[in-house]
Amino acid sequence: MRILFPLAAALALVNADAAAHGSAMWIQNGHYRNLSGLHESCCGPRDCAAYASGDVQVRPDGYMVRPTGVLVPTDQAQLSGDDKYWLCRQPDGSMRCFFIPNVGG
Repeated sequence: MRILFPLAAALALVNADAAAHGSAMWIQNGHYRNLSGLHESCCGPRDCAAYASGDVQVRPDGYMVRPTGVLVPTDQAQLSGDDKYWLCRQPDGSMRCFFIPNVGG
């Protein structure tokens, strides 16, 4: 029994991680590109994370993603494929792509 509980806990974490990354597959499958002059691919699910509306502050100069400290200019925001904010980042932590919920329908 002592072996089964840690194994079950580890499997639960792996499944939760896979589910979280799987929910970003719409970004990869949609072949989205950033809106900067570089037009880089937004990349795969491991490069992107979802944020609740309480984690994002809408400001006159853009969107502040509070947990990361990343400020995204308004003209770099694209409409999300779901009801979440999504930030896709470069390996150095800088913004690659940013998606906002489509609240207007």
